[in-house]
Amino acid sequence: MLKKVANLGFLVVVSLIFSQCANRGTASGGPKDETPPVIIKSIPENFSLNFDSKEILIYFDEYIKMKDLQKHLIISPFMDPEPEITPVGTASKVIKIKIKDTLTTQYHLCL
Repeated sequence: MLKKVANLGFLVVVSLIFSQCANRGTASGGPKDETPPVIIKSIPENFSLNFDSKEILIYFDEYIKMKDLQKHLIISPFMDPEPEITPVGTASKVIKIKIKDTLTTQYHLCL
């Protein structure tokens, strides 16, 4: 009987200790990241002239989100049909721009 009381007392003390450990609420997440990703390199190189590739790879210094591309990415001159822009992998530091238009005029890459 004494052993059952001791075990019950031990469980009560342990449950009281652990009930005060976790605080409910949301984590702040830290300060907002306001610096944009920086382009490390691109293939073909920036300001290349007369390139004939159908793909452009752009490497960034941090992971990027593919959200609201029409607002944040400007391709000039306008291409019809629009190029296909996809991340390389799921969470990626690289995006791939696949050109569907024929490059009959002189285009140059300017990032």
